[in-house]
Amino acid sequence: MKITKNKLFLFIILVLPLIFFSLNCCIPKSGFFDSNSAEEIPPNSSGYWELTYIHIDNNWSESASTYDWCSGLGTQISPYLIENVRIDGNSIHDCLLIENSDDFFLINNCTFLNSSNIMMPQSEAGIKLNNVSNGILLGNNCSLDNYFGINCYDCENIQIINNIANDNGMGIALNKSRNCIISDNTANSATAYGISLIESANNQVTNNKALYNHFFGIVCIMNSRNNTIYHNNASLNEGYGFIIDLDAHNNTVSENYANFNYQMGIAVGRSNDSIIRGNIMENNMYGIILTNASQNLVSENYIFNNSYYGIYLMEAYGPCDNNLFFGNDLINNTEAGLYIDKPLHTNNLFNENEFLTNGLHVFDNGTDTQWDDGNAGNYWDNYTGMDSDDDGIGDTPHVIQQNPSRQDNFPLWDDGDDIPPIITVIYPSNGTIFNATVPILNLMIYDFHTVDQAWYIFNGMEMKYFFIPSIGINAVPLNQSAWDLLSEGNITVSIFINDSAGHLSNINASVIKKLPEQVTTSIPFGYFFLIVVMIGIISLVIKTNWKKIS
Repeated sequence: MKITKNKLFLFIILVLPLIFFSLNCCIPKSGFFDSNSAEEIPPNSSGYWELTYIHIDNNWSESASTYDWCSGLGTQISPYLIENVRIDGNSIHDCLLIENSDDFFLINNCTFLNSSNIMMPQSEAGIKLNNVSNGILLGNNCSLDNYFGINCYDCENIQIINNIANDNGMGIALNKSRNCIISDNTANSATAYGISLIESANNQVTNNKALYNHFFGIVCIMNSRNNTIYHNNASLNEGYGFIIDLDAHNNTVSENYANFNYQMGIAVGRSNDSIIRGNIMENNMYGIILTNASQNLVSENYIFNNSYYGIYLMEAYGPCDNNLFFGNDLINNTEAGLYIDKPLHTNNLFNENEFLTNGLHVFDNGTDTQWDDGNAGNYWDNYTGMDSDDDGIGDTPHVIQQNPSRQDNFPLWDDGDDIPPIITVIYPSNGTIFNATVPILNLMIYDFHTVDQAWYIFNGMEMKYFFIPSIGINAVPLNQSAWDLLSEGNITVSIFINDSAGHLSNINASVIKKLPEQVTTSIPFGYFFLIVVMIGIISLVIKTNWKKIS
């Protein structure tokens, strides 16, 4: 058959575009993943699994040998690993349920949401562990419509680290569990509690955020004993920041933030022999309440700007006896710095506390309240005596409530304010990832005097970036040009604030800068080879047939 020039030209016009269109569909496109996008787009790769349910019941080895989403040997060196899994429980069941296991395992970088919402002691969760030990839950997202984000029942030696458990019935819960660690998690906006310990002992709860919860931020109740609750932020909750209640003895609550809660910063009820030390309680209704609580140590807390009382001894559940209140700063509480409501509260000792600018420093209706230890009493900003020998103790007693039977015999004498500004980083949490857009810090600032100057630096560098501080919550956008010059990786933002009395405070916020990855536009060798072959074939066809039609 004779091929005309027109037919050959038509062949070239139709076939060549189809070839190159097909190749274009196969070659990866250039582009970026927007890490600020609200919708998570999971990678479509062999390392990602979209599943409906996982149930491990003492059968790790079977799961590891059968399913590609589980690997490892179950030893401390090579634990069983479930990683990069996403499960939507569809309001039917738990997403991940592990039972009756003492093998070592790690659950890492998974997403579990929308488990069923039945309120029972072992009700459904994003991650539920039942009679389990030797596990690590690391970097998972257990948010959105689980009853529990993470629930551990009758567990031991479980580490729950850097997980997100927001917008659930309860965020993270230990029930009848021992020797566990809950650290660096976020448990916000729960309809009940952010983090709870129930009948659990010898656990550590550190560096977590439990904000905007409907009832309580962090709960330690019902015979939960010997737990350490350290350096958490339980603020902006509709009920209490922290509650220690119902025979929860011998617990330590230290260096936490309990601010802007609608009711109480910290509540201790029906519990004895605990330590409440070094916490900040600001802008709550009450700073700290004790009821039916005895032999507790309440020391070195900063209790500011609460709308009713800084410390409240309340008879609701019974007397508060033989407690020691030492070294607390009670400042600018609207109704009273300290309120002891009934005579049934006996033998409580207050010494080396500071009472400054409260509506009323003290209302004492207790029995045998002691205002000094025989050597030192408290600092009162309305003390009218003198310290003629400059020994730091007032020369005359300080009479409380104009009642000579209630007096501080050794009032402290102070020549001025020695309290530096107090800074709290509300947002971001340490380890939060940002891309090219600069973070905005949310800081809570308090000082007895006016704050004077404020600045921040990046990674210990000398360049200072100043901002205007105010008492309360501050939104501080970081400098975009400086951020652009920083390399990817861990970035430490150091914030400094000084006050009009010359006191300087600082705090660090650690974040991660990670720019979106650019997808390569290079043509893989296989596609390049295919193009060469196709061009060769077309050239041969043209050459062969051109002679026939010429």
